[in-house]
Amino acid sequence: MVLGGSRTGDRFFVTVSQRNKLMAFSPKFRAAIAQHYKLDIQSAIPGPRQKMARTYILDVKDGARLFCKLIDKPGLIPLVRAGLPILDELHKTGAKRIAYPIPSDEGLSLSVEGTLILLFNYIAAPQSYDYSLHAFGRLMADIHMTGRSISGQGECELDPEPTLQKAEKGCADAHKNAQLADVLRRHEETIRLYARKFQDLAPICRETPKRLTVTHGDAPGNVLMRAPEDLYLIDWDEIEVSPPERDHWIMDHFPEYLEGYKSVDPGFEIDPDLRAYYILKYFFRSLNFYFDEIYADRMSAHEKQDWIRDLEDNLISGWMRPKLDEVLFRRESREENPPQA
Repeated sequence: MVLGGSRTGDRFFVTVSQRNKLMAFSPKFRAAIAQHYKLDIQSAIPGPRQKMARTYILDVKDGARLFCKLIDKPGLIPLVRAGLPILDELHKTGAKRIAYPIPSDEGLSLSVEGTLILLFNYIAAPQSYDYSLHAFGRLMADIHMTGRSISGQGECELDPEPTLQKAEKGCADAHKNAQLADVLRRHEETIRLYARKFQDLAPICRETPKRLTVTHGDAPGNVLMRAPEDLYLIDWDEIEVSPPERDHWIMDHFPEYLEGYKSVDPGFEIDPDLRAYYILKYFFRSLNFYFDEIYADRMSAHEKQDWIRDLEDNLISGWMRPKLDEVLFRRESREENPPQA
């Protein structure tokens, strides 16, 4: 199985030169882990994915192996930290085929000089896109069914304004970078259409009946595979309590995926308004992440150029474009066209 335009993990892979820069495991992180996890690290092997975070496979003295993630992106750290208790409860409630956080004596993470340190269970399997779509659908349904039973979930937030305000500021600051300004100028009208649609959908979705669960937000590109039917879901950086449509829209054009999901949850039907809302939410949150990286002082001019090219080629004009076009040109919602009596 090849996902083609739905592959969401490509932006996470880095060049050999970038990887070499990130390979060394700092003594300060080793010391913090020793103090707060009571672990004696014997070796730290760089992990395969290094753009969102620096990752390492840790072998410790008692023979255990753990996965370590180091995050130094200011915009990502609060998001990850807020989601850790949800992920921990999801694991404790019965989700088995997931990466889950290992607690330290300070909680589910550590902070050292602006870097978030996280340890996870190690899953001995490679990342792959060649998994069974039916099996992936079953996995997502199992996780969603377990996620529904987590207590104290509350109501999900359906407010696009904070996300759109940040995006608007990012666009306004584009005068600082001529290359970025050119890209945004080419796509300004389309982005404004997306923003208006995002705003229009929010009140409709707030009134839509919802079954809340724990969602991943970017699942298809974060699968470890021991065999095509033996799958595990990792990288829960954007975990959220929301309707399952948040996880479905990336894959719902694959009938086998939906068949697998409905083999576990036969009564489920995708709500088109919620689906459209979460497509647009993903777009604008991704746009804001690009802005964070492009405007970051730590980025070299060459790295900023790479991010800007990727913003246009991958996010605006790439794999998401067919889904975004569906949102803009779809039939009007049920509320705008109520069923005839």
